[in-house]
This record gives sequence, structure tokens and C-alpha cells, in this order.
Amino acid sequence: MKLLALLIPTAHSLLACGVGGVVSPPMTHRPSGVPSQIGAVCAGIWSLDNKITRGYLQRESLQTIRRSQARSFFWGQPGDIVVLGDWNGSGTTKAGVYRAGVWYLDFNGNGKWDGEEGGDRIVRMGSLSSIPVVGDWSGSGTTKVGVFEDGIWKLDYNGNGQWDGPEGGGRLLSFGSQGDQPVVGDWNGSGTAKIGIVWQGQWLLDYNGNGQWDGIAGGDRLIHLGDANSVPVLGDWNGSGTTKVGVFNNGQWLLDWDGVKSEMRRLSLGSAGDVPVVGDWNGSGTTKLGIWTKGTWLLDFFGFGNYEQVKFGDPAAVPIVGVW
Repeated sequence: MKLLALLIPTAHSLLACGVGGVVSPPMTHRPSGVPSQIGAVCAGIWSLDNKITRGYLQRESLQTIRRSQARSFFWGQPGDIVVLGDWNGSGTTKAGVYRAGVWYLDFNGNGKWDGEEGGDRIVRMGSLSSIPVVGDWSGSGTTKVGVFEDGIWKLDYNGNGQWDGPEGGGRLLSFGSQGDQPVVGDWNGSGTAKIGIVWQGQWLLDYNGNGQWDGIAGGDRLIHLGDANSVPVLGDWNGSGTTKVGVFNNGQWLLDWDGVKSEMRRLSLGSAGDVPVVGDWNGSGTTKLGIWTKGTWLLDFFGFGNYEQVKFGDPAAVPIVGVW
């Protein structure tokens, strides 16, 4: 199992390509040693790089990756929120979009819309004002959908692609309030995605996974990290198997390295206006840092602060990370 972070592009990048946001799963179940790969989405056009490995970068001398070496396809339209997940449990990240309460998921992963009769999936869950979230809520090995709105979470817990309500196997949870930003991660390493919220640098995490706020005494976590101007980032920084929190602010990163704030790491990478990206670039089992700026990626390949520069994607696109 590897942990990936929620990818949150800046407002400038989102508007430039007409993309409403990017939501990535906090974890994917895949063999150890598989590195994260990069991609870009612009107005429904997806470009995925299948060969972003250390050896590949060396052979290419860090030059621009040729278009012929990338996979491209159409999925969605301008204004959609990009959602990523391993919808069918095959071990690869697949495309999806969320549009005003309707999800269009490339369930079979072939990069084209085959319709529900052809193996893809339409999910109706949420509304125009809902925030989409994804995660493996049940630990079955597949990414499932959900929505957050004003402190209320609706999760497709059984993964059947519809909202069944609590009586039918769905999860209806109250956690947070209006204006909070939802976050998802495996906070305790149990193998299931759990919920949390961020508000002006305060993180409330459902650490015990029961879907409610029990307070610190009841086993949940309250973390003060960042402020209203910080961008939340998530990852397994030390490879322990749990999702940990962090923030990015104008090129400065502050990471809760061990998940209990006994070790904090301050790192510098990027500048104001850059988009923070995170992934396990070399497949070692730890989440590492990166930034995206106008089609250029700067990736901390080994986690030692030695950054590799890669040019991939339209300068107006938004970056995505997965295992294609």
C-alpha cells in the first residue's frame, strides 16, 4: 500500500485551463516499488506520462518528454473537477470528472467513454455546491466516491456507485462545518481512508475512523499547522504506512514528519504561485515533494533535496499524479 496526497492546484492554474479542481485518492493499493507518475489536464484533454522513472530521466538527459511517449485522451469538459482513483482495483489510477453532482468515471481505465453498458460508470451523488472526495472507505482495495457539504459527508461505502443512504450501506457523517476544507487519509494505518477537515490551520482528523469527532481524549487528532493562506498537503513522509499532514506557503513547506508533531520538517521548494505536488517519485515507499509551474515539474526524486526538472504538460494545464 502506498499513500498519495490530496493535490490542490492554485486558483490561477484552475482558471487558466477551465478546470474546477483536482481530487486525488489518499492511498492506492499497489505493489511496493511502483513510482508515482505525472500528468496534466486541460479543458478535458488528459496527457499522462507512463515513463517518469529515474532511469528514464537519465536517458533523456532531463529534456522535454516527447508527446509520442505520453498517453493522451479526452475525458470531461471545461469546468469539470478532475477526480482520480483506482475505481476497479486493478492497481492503476484512472480518470474521472465531477460535474454538479454527477460523476463520470473511466471504470475500465481504457481512456474513452464506453457508457455504463460498456463498463464505465455514472454516479449521481452530490450537488452544485458539494465538494467531491474520494477514498477507499471500506478497505476493499477500490477507490470510492463521496461528497462533503457544510459539515455533512455522504460516502459510497459499499462502492456500488450510488447513494443508498445509511439504511442501504452508505455512510452519512457529520464532521466539520460550513467553510471547512475536507481532507482524506489513512491517519492510523488501518488500510481504510478516513475523513478530516482543515480550517485556518486547524486540522481535525477522525483518527479512530468511527466517522465522528470524539475529541483528543476520545482518540481523534487536533493539529495546529499552517494558517488561512497555507495549502494543505498530505503524504507518508517517513514511510511508516500512515498519512501525515503538511502545508505549503509561498515556497515554504512545513511537514508533520512522524504524524505526532514530535518531528517537524521545514523545507524550501518553489515560490509564490507555484502548485505543490507530492508523490513517491522513485518507488521507495515515502512521499516526496515537488512543484509545478507552467508546464515545468521540479521533483525531489530521492527526498534528499536534489531536484530533477521535467517539462511535461501544457503551461495552462493543471498537474495530476498517479500510477498510470
